[in-house]
Amino acid sequence: PPPKSRVESDYPLFRLNIDAVAAEGVFIQNDLFDAELKGKVTVVNTIDAPRLLGSAEVLHGRMLFKDHAFQIQSATITFDSPTVLNPAFNLVSSTDINGVKVQLYASGRQDKWKVDLASSPVMPEPEILSLLA
Repeated sequence: PPPKSRVESDYPLFRLNIDAVAAEGVFIQNDLFDAELKGKVTVVNTIDAPRLLGSAEVLHGRMLFKDHAFQIQSATITFDSPTVLNPAFNLVSSTDINGVKVQLYASGRQDKWKVDLASSPVMPEPEILSLLA
């Protein structure tokens, strides 16, 4: 009979290769995001250590940053490694605070990312952060 657990064999009982496609209707709602996404991913690896390959894009939504709601103009996330869950992402969003339009740009990977801020009218980044605080 086949092994019943990983203890009986070093080879996993199941290997994953599941395709998932959503043209819309994938919702993320937590203390940071409230957004609808679309995407195409493949779940690979094992049940004990599943990994994603593929990408997703925000259709519409908002995110919170420094207690301010930013409308998401565009956002993508790309899962490109079958061995490590460390997706690459790009996000563009904006909000209006006391007549100042603040744009937030975020990009990078889960383990190393950066945030840039801009405003209209133009302000130095420390003043934008002060406005957000």
